Parts: sequence; structure tokens; C-alpha cells
Amino acid sequence: MISKVKRKTDEKVAGGSSSNGRGRVNRRGNGRVLLIGGFLGAGKTTFIGTAAKRLGDRGSRPGIITNDQGDGLVDTALGEFFSAGEPGAVKQVTGGCFCCRADALVSALDDLAESHHPDVYLIEPVGSCTDLMATVLLPLREIYGREFDISPMAVVIDAVRAEAVYASRTASRDGKRTRARGGRSPGFSKEVRYIYGKQLEEAEVLVLNKVDLLSAPARERLRRALSDAFPEKRLFEISAREGTGCDEVLDHLLGETSSPPELMAVDYDEYAEGEAKLGWYNSDATVHATGDDFDADRLLLALARAIQSQLESEGAELAHFKMSLKPLWPRDPGGIAVVNAVRNGAKAELSQRLGRRVLVAELLVNLRAEAPPATLQRIVAEALAALPGPARTVLGDRAAFRPGRPEPQHRITTLAS
Repeated sequence: MISKVKRKTDEKVAGGSSSNGRGRVNRRGNGRVLLIGGFLGAGKTTFIGTAAKRLGDRGSRPGIITNDQGDGLVDTALGEFFSAGEPGAVKQVTGGCFCCRADALVSALDDLAESHHPDVYLIEPVGSCTDLMATVLLPLREIYGREFDISPMAVVIDAVRAEAVYASRTASRDGKRTRARGGRSPGFSKEVRYIYGKQLEEAEVLVLNKVDLLSAPARERLRRALSDAFPEKRLFEISAREGTGCDEVLDHLLGETSSPPELMAVDYDEYAEGEAKLGWYNSDATVHATGDDFDADRLLLALARAIQSQLESEGAELAHFKMSLKPLWPRDPGGIAVVNAVRNGAKAELSQRLGRRVLVAELLVNLRAEAPPATLQRIVAEALAALPGPARTVLGDRAAFRPGRPEPQHRITTLAS
């Protein structure tokens, strides 16, 4: 329970001491922090990319910090693409979520401040994390003494997944819940849904993304359901990919300051069980043409759909699946192809096209699903071995694991009056 976490972390009161934990106050951090949370596959990276472009058009200097349990992030590669050729404007914190790697997050903020002087920091946490207000945002000022303007905490929601969550609750009550091909009920387990629900509960701003994928009646039903469940929260509807509605969200976040009415209670035992249900697989590989050059977009999409088909046939519930292909020869510093799949039943799609043929390319694979990590590793390895087209792969670093129990470095336990 939460009392166990308190004994292992710094108990603080928001509004109290500004010590950074090392006996001094470091006030290098200035500017505005936008933390953009949300579940795996919600569209956080796409929204952050759109926001970074809009900020640049307005004359601001955005900095991006990505986060993952492992290394080799597609989000970081895509963030560098979004940062218009300034790779130093993107940092990543790996090896754990921001709450467990708070010192690393602050170091990344400081590095960006010194090297690129951003006036807006776009921070993307791991999609399976929650309790970010108490363990990340409040400690930035109260423990580390950084003088950031902190925007209201935003949580991006996949409208199609949210509709399925609400629909599955109704179907479950009516006894109509069906079975997936792998023999288990569709959708995530209750432990994983606990994390999903806590993310929405914690948010100060709800950003309903991908609304263009819903029919008008379904969109209205979902809007009413979220408004009824969270009447005190500001709700925006957007399509991050098309860019619609994003300026309104950005204006609100830049014009307001985070002011949570209370801190959310979290059962860390249930939280840990939910994280432990998810399998994590990251790998990098080099793809070589065996003869003539190959169409990067076509190969990446075919590979993704082969992997997704096998996952679904084995009953794995997909949380998020990203792959990127970046040319190594002929070189193209500004080019990248990215494919995404965010749920079972929705085919993988290219979210970023390269639009050219290559001879050698770097392939990154980030796969998260409710399935054993060994299963994910096997499925990817088999798909790479049977790679479509005139190409072969040489695998580099690989990691297949389940996230460990969340152990925040710091946790604010009480808001000052």
C-alpha cells in the first residue's frame, strides 16, 4: 500500500522547503514545463510533435524529453525529426519512469537549459505510469528548487480505446463479454485498467485524441461519459495527426498554471501488479538490401503487420507498437519512416513516410503488450527472419522484460493550504 512507498521516499509538503536534496538550491531551471501524459498508444508523441512545430512557428524554443523503461526509443528518433534538425533539443530518460528517475529528469532539464535555452519543455512520461503530480511535477520546485512555470497536467486519451473501455464495462455488466482468439477476454486486465483509470483521475486537462476516427454519435456519447465522470476537468477534442484542435489545447496549457485541488490516492500494490502484466520489448537492428535497394515505407509496414497479426493470433493485447526505419545509406539526415499500431483490431499504419528507397537502414522496435516478454521477443525475431522483400537484418541490442515495481525517488504527500 501507499504507506510502504512513503517509508522508502522523501515525504514532503508542497509549498515547503525548496532544497534540492543536496543541501543547496539550484535555480538554473526556468521556462514553462508541459507534462503530456496518457496511456500507451494515446498519441502523446504525435501531439508533442505538433505542439513543438506550432511553438517554433510562434517564435518559441521548445525542448523535448522522452521517457521509457528501456533504451532505443522510437520517440527520441521522432523527436529529433520534429525538432527540425536540432538533435540536442531532445533528451531521453531511460531505465525507468520519471518518478523513479527524478534525478535523471532534472539533469536532462538542466542539460537542455544550458545547451539550447528552451522556453517551453515538452515532457512525455512512460505510458504505463501514473501519480506524476506527486512524484514528478511538484518535486521539481519543492525538492529540486527549479523555478519553472508548470502548466496544468494534460493526459492524452485515445478516443477509440476510451470508447472500448466504456463499452466493455457495459457489455461486462450485461454478460455479453466475448473471447479473443487466444482464449482470453478482449481488452486489458483489471490491473492494467487500474493504471488507465488513475491517469484520467489525476489529469487536470483531458485531451481526447483521434476523435476523427469515431462516428458523430459515438463521439457525443464518449464526450458525455467523460464529462459525467470528470465534471471538474477541462476537456478538449483533437486530432493530433491532422492538427485540428491542437492550438486550443496549447493556448490553454501555456496560459494556465497547474493547481491541483488535491493529491490522488494510489494503491501502489495494484499499480505494480498492473505494470507487471505488461511485456516490454525494445531492439535495434541494421537492415541491409540483399541486392537492389528496397522501399523503406513498404518494408516497414509489411513487417509491422506481420508482427501484429501474430500477436493477435496468440491472444496478446496490444498496448503500443512502434517501429522506425532511418536511412544509413544513402544518407538522409532529415528522413525517417515510422509505423504505429495502438490496439488490437486496428491495422498498423505509417505515421511518418520516408518516401524513398534505401540500401542500409537502422530499425528500432518498441513493442508493449499484455503478454510475456519472451513471447514478444520470439514473435519479432520470427518476423525479422522472414523479412519481406530483398532485405536481411542484423540484430543489435535487445531487451525483453516486465517493468519493475514503481519506487518513486520523491513523493509529495500533502498540498500546502
